[in-house]
Amino acid sequence: MGKAAVVKARSDIRAALAVLHAEVVERGSVPFSEVDPLAGLGDGCLDILAVAREAEAGFAGLKARAAAAYAANSC
Repeated sequence: MGKAAVVKARSDIRAALAVLHAEVVERGSVPFSEVDPLAGLGDGCLDILAVAREAEAGFAGLKARAAAAYAANSC
């Protein structure tokens, strides 16, 4: 495990969160739908919620593995 890889991953995660946040708060640079902006916004928000759910599940697994590795090596 390299510190540089962790620093890069942290930066990438923060950048991805900033993009998703902008899509919700600022409606992004391109609307979700030109034809029906309100329906497009709803669909876009649901897509973002799905991404967040997947990320949270991945982070939960990562935290469990990191805690187990720390516990195994700290005793």
